[in-house]
Formats: sequence, C-alpha cells, structure tokens
Amino acid sequence: MHPCHPIRTVVAFALAAVAFNAGVRVSAEESDPVVPAPAPLELKKPVITSDLGGRELAFLTKANENGVIMHYVSELAKTKAESESVRELGERFAATQEEETNRLIELSAGKGLNFKAQTPPALKKIHARLMPLTGTAFDKACAAELAALAKLILSNYASGCECKDPEIKSFADEGRQRAQEQFDAAGKLDESLRATP
Repeated sequence: MHPCHPIRTVVAFALAAVAFNAGVRVSAEESDPVVPAPAPLELKKPVITSDLGGRELAFLTKANENGVIMHYVSELAKTKAESESVRELGERFAATQEEETNRLIELSAGKGLNFKAQTPPALKKIHARLMPLTGTAFDKACAAELAALAKLILSNYASGCECKDPEIKSFADEGRQRAQEQFDAAGKLDESLRATP
C-alpha cells in the first residue's frame, strides 16, 4: 500500500486530534493547560518527493495546517458552545473541513507530498485561550476564533489561486468560494455575539 494513501492519512489526522484532545489537561494547581510531550503522531515538515514550486508547496502546507486547526475549533464549537448558533456553525464548518481535508490529502499525495500528523503551535494557543472559558464567554471567543481562522483560510486560498499548477489552482479556486462563505457566516455570527452583553 502506498504510504500516501488518503484513507490512512485521514485516520492519522483523526488519531492526532483525539490524542491531542485526550492528552491535554488542566492541572488542579494552575490554570494553564498541561500539554504532554508530542505523541508519535506529530505534523512535521511535509515529506517532499515532487518538484512543486515554492508557492504551491507553501499553499498546500498552510492549507493542511489551517485545516487541522479549523477541524479542532469546529469540533470544540459543536461540543462546548452554549449557543445553538455557534454549535450549528461548528457542525457546518466541521463537515466542510472534513471534505476539504480529504480533497487536500488526495491532491497532495498525487503531487508527491505527504503530511505527517502534528499539532500546529497555533492550535495549542487557541486551545489555551478557549478551554478555560464557558457559557457566553466561550461562545463569543469561539466565534471570534472561527472568524479569524476563516479569514486566514480565505487569504491562503487566494494565494493558491496564483499557483501555476492547474490542479492546485483549481482546488484553490473552489476552496476560495467555500472559504468566502465561511468567512461571511463566521463574521456575521461574531458581530452579532459581540453586540450582545
């Protein structure tokens, strides 16, 4: 079986998310999360066996990292949010992100690029900001994180549309349309929650 097989890579992403969620705990003596040493499933630099250009490689690498973070925050919104609108947005974004990740893995594997599982540093920071919060405070912070992340994803897809590789450019163009919808939805929810006391 080829080491870049999409299903095995998706399973690795799922296992990394589960390992991260299960492994992070808050110490009774302090309020900062205690993050264990990285598990064997860590996202490291991609294994490159292709001749992708710098723009293409940067786009795919950032799309992978953004996808891992969006999946985590979306799942957190689904399970921890008090507001029905935040939970619904998390459900929508999680479903969309799963599809995006599968397509990204397939495209990357076809280009000779294989991402190994790792927890991005930005995810650890988001986790530290969100986990101590509950209720309305969590909902507002989570919506703000989703809006900020949607903006980053939209920007990365816009950059991907400048790629010379036609398959990557097509993937980025389609992704940019979905990212714009996510950005609009997250921004609207973030704005409405900020307006409430």
